[in-house]
Formats: sequence, structure tokens, C-alpha cells
Amino acid sequence: MAQVTVITASTIIPIQTSYYISSMCLTTPEGFLIGSIGFKTSVTLNVGLYASSNTLKYSSFNFSTIAPKALTQSEWFGRKMLKIQPKFQNPLGLYSKQVIPEDTYIRVGLVVPQSGLSFGTWMQIYTPNPVKYRK
Repeated sequence: MAQVTVITASTIIPIQTSYYISSMCLTTPEGFLIGSIGFKTSVTLNVGLYASSNTLKYSSFNFSTIAPKALTQSEWFGRKMLKIQPKFQNPLGLYSKQVIPEDTYIRVGLVVPQSGLSFGTWMQIYTPNPVKYRK
């Protein structure tokens, strides 16, 4: 268990992180490469995601990203850069724009690559408390 202290403009947040060795990379339980930075947002964030069946079922989400529209139009982006595997989300679904409200605690990091499957390492945003999914 490693402890990282994140300093933002208004707070100091200690973060405890567990690491796993996966594909010769240090991986956190949330799927981040090496680790992530945690902080409370000071503005509303416009994000996007491929809605899973659980997202639709519970009308909430925990994982999202920020990416150019041209990338999000392709299944390649979701499968290769965000590492959304078919066994967890098949079909991938449509990419939708969502909002993370101001004052929400988030963690930001890179998606871990997986051995022999693809690149990984695109930015991922994780909200420990689910955010309302807008249909």
C-alpha cells in the first residue's frame, strides 16, 4: 500500500493506493497505470463514455474520459485505448457526452495497457461515488 499526497489549490488529500503487477505494469484496482491523481473538481467537467448495461440499469457511471470527437466515433478507441473488453461490455455501445458536477471528487490517470491486446494509456476519469447518467 503506497500513500500519495495530492495538493490542490484548496486542499491536501492523502491517497492510499494498492498496486498489482499486470502485464509487467503497476496497476491500481481502478485500472490506472502506476497511479492516479485525486482531487475535487472546481468546475463542471464535460466528459464522455461508452454506456455499459450497468450504466443504463442504474442511471449512473464511475468511469469516463475526455477525447476528441473523431476518436470516439470508432470502436477501436473504446477497445484499444480505453481497454473496454468485450467480456465486460459487449456490444461497446454508443459514446455519449456526460457531465461531472462541480465539487465532485475524481481521480485522473492513464489506462493500463494489457499484454498482447493493445496500447492502453489514454486518460481515464474515475469517480468513487457514481455520477448521474443523463439519457
